[in-house]
Amino acid sequence: MFYLLSILISFISTSLSFLFIVGVHQTKLNLGGQLLTVYLIILFSQVICSMPIRRYILVERRLSPVRYPAYLLVLTILMAISIILLYKRISTSRFIITGTLLLIPFIDFILSSFLYKIKLNQTLKLKIEFSPLPLIIHLSFFISIVAVYYYLFLGKWFENTEQYWIGLSFLGIWTLSGLFNSQFVPLQKKLRFWKLLGLKLNSGVVLWAFTSLLVFTFLNVMPHIKYFIIISLIYSFGTVFYVLLKFIISKESSTDEVNYRIKELADYTDTALAAEEGQEERTRYFVNKNIENQYLSSMLADVYLQKFPKVFDFIDSVLDLAKFDSRRCVIIRSADTYNVEVLPEKYLEIYMNLHQMNDIRRINEYFIQVNSKLIQGGIFIIPVEPLYLRKTRILKHYNYFIGYLIFIMDFIWKRICPKIPFIKRVYFVLTRGSNRELSLSEALGRLYYCGYEVIATREVNDLVYIVAKKNKEPLLDKDPSYGPLFKMKRVGLNGKIIYVYKVRTMHPYSEYLQKFVFERNKLQEGGKLNDDFRVTEWGKIFRKFWIDELPMLINWVKGDLKLVGVRPLSEHYLSLYNEELRMRRRKTKPGLFPPFYVDLPKTLQEIMDSENRYLELYEKNPVITDIKYFYKIFINIFFKKARSK
Repeated sequence: MFYLLSILISFISTSLSFLFIVGVHQTKLNLGGQLLTVYLIILFSQVICSMPIRRYILVERRLSPVRYPAYLLVLTILMAISIILLYKRISTSRFIITGTLLLIPFIDFILSSFLYKIKLNQTLKLKIEFSPLPLIIHLSFFISIVAVYYYLFLGKWFENTEQYWIGLSFLGIWTLSGLFNSQFVPLQKKLRFWKLLGLKLNSGVVLWAFTSLLVFTFLNVMPHIKYFIIISLIYSFGTVFYVLLKFIISKESSTDEVNYRIKELADYTDTALAAEEGQEERTRYFVNKNIENQYLSSMLADVYLQKFPKVFDFIDSVLDLAKFDSRRCVIIRSADTYNVEVLPEKYLEIYMNLHQMNDIRRINEYFIQVNSKLIQGGIFIIPVEPLYLRKTRILKHYNYFIGYLIFIMDFIWKRICPKIPFIKRVYFVLTRGSNRELSLSEALGRLYYCGYEVIATREVNDLVYIVAKKNKEPLLDKDPSYGPLFKMKRVGLNGKIIYVYKVRTMHPYSEYLQKFVFERNKLQEGGKLNDDFRVTEWGKIFRKFWIDELPMLINWVKGDLKLVGVRPLSEHYLSLYNEELRMRRRKTKPGLFPPFYVDLPKTLQEIMDSENRYLELYEKNPVITDIKYFYKIFINIFFKKARSK
């Protein structure tokens, strides 16, 4: 019944509109020849587009369904104009086609309101809002696109008064498409990203549709009007790209914040001292307990950190400064590696650099140099301005829109460009690596990569100060992960180290923080790390739909993995398993689809039991076991919606 009613409304509205326009255009009504073809094309487009639109309105019970005839008109225009342009033999007056398409939604709206019993005072509620500054920004962007395109690619402007009126009509179409889709309001009012992106896409489609109709109508009057379509597409893609980029930046920076679990690291537990005292309490970290020296503490408080008392309080709360030999402590404020190179090897107990990490050109090289100068257990202190604090700083000093534009440009130049081959060379030549954007995860990960253990972090004076202890030599990985596609070190058949390919879902260098996160946050249900701040928000979406695991097919082709098998694990995670299971896992290849998706275990013990059951069956009958498990995994994933967090 619904479909018949939709077809009936479309038939009546299209017929009345077409007859009225033809009657106005012609003194004698004649529907033969091409006019009938045009009528059928428009009717077909109206019927096809109206049914889903009306179904959507009825199902959602919108309080303001006045927008639906506009979207119906947009879809009808796009379909009808496309068919007519493909049907090259049609030479009917463009006035009839355009007039019919524009009149249909008004009659359609009246009929729909009457038949579906929608109150007119309700349907006419349409709130249009805009703010001057966003309107000016959008208008400037739009006019600049028009001007640049005309002068660079066409070499001419409007040639007569009639063409100027057509240009003003194009500007009017742009204005209306933006107003009806709330484009000219401050972005901070849009709380949901998908709603904002939907409005941008809607505005782009509406602009594209009405621009196409304008081009179709006046192509004979103004031949280069066809370039209006290209201009509208450039503008639409530009606004959508801005929203996507803003979303990526905001999500990455929001996941970079020092959460409550990380802040707890300001209290470091000396387990040996706690054992001696026979009680569990948080104590200060000591390097040398045989020295009593208050000189270092007074020098820090009265000289080096006199203007930064909160920084001193933080350091003093973590370290017992009286236990350090002040002759083996260096406090500087410089990003120059020369200040490190001239120091003696394995001599220092504390190396403190008050210059932020963001200005160091070769961060890893600098950290490794410091590592070589510290004794085992020596302390390295350095501040960093993480991504989320930089964003806060910029937005604090500028208007919201200007601030966001500055932050986006800053993000592209100082966060993305240093990671792109060839472009990064230009970046470092121009900037010498100063004031680079870093996430907190990357800063901590680089320290672990270079042989340190982070024992405390605290946010002070718009910077995050990190206290790290040298506990080993730097790692020998020559190519730590940095780009969108990276390799993870995993244990394969016979204990051989394999490199599993994945799409990045964490901040760079996050893989070196696995032990760090595990020791403080433990595991959640399903065996994943709990409250893993290393994972970005867009990374969570990738993981939900397994986009990040698609490159593992490369490992399957190479023969490192088989189709069904135990999950490839890191050396640290594998160390959590009992010895018997570790030895059993060595005898078989890991797989793309683990037994996890058959049993869906929640704890580490349940995960080990699940893998033990699979391996026992696999040892008895490999082929049959993998077929049975693959079938169960397929059912659980695609029909029961089983997921790993």
